[in-house]
Amino acid sequence: MTVAWPVWIVSSMANLDNAWLVGVERARMGGKCLAHVLADRQTVGQRPVTLIGHSMGARLLVYCLCELYDMGEFHVVDDVVLLGTPVTTEATKWQKAGVLIAGLGS
Repeated sequence: MTVAWPVWIVSSMANLDNAWLVGVERARMGGKCLAHVLADRQTVGQRPVTLIGHSMGARLLVYCLCELYDMGEFHVVDDVVLLGTPVTTEATKWQKAGVLIAGLGS
């Protein structure tokens, strides 16, 4: 007897170890981790920081900015430089980042 897996299971299993998806997930986790470290005033001090990222590092910074926004930490980041950022143009994500960078948060 032969067992055949449904096509959707086989195609989704192929993506489990896809290098791009692994990088995206690590950027998401790293962004959250960086946000929590930056929000800790004992670790960083009272001075705002400048963040610079390229490619997947820039994607990590976007996740970091979104997490800082969700945490209500609006005065941690002074400037951000994103180069070659592989991120979609989803409006809500960029609005969150813009509030942090422009210092418009409460």
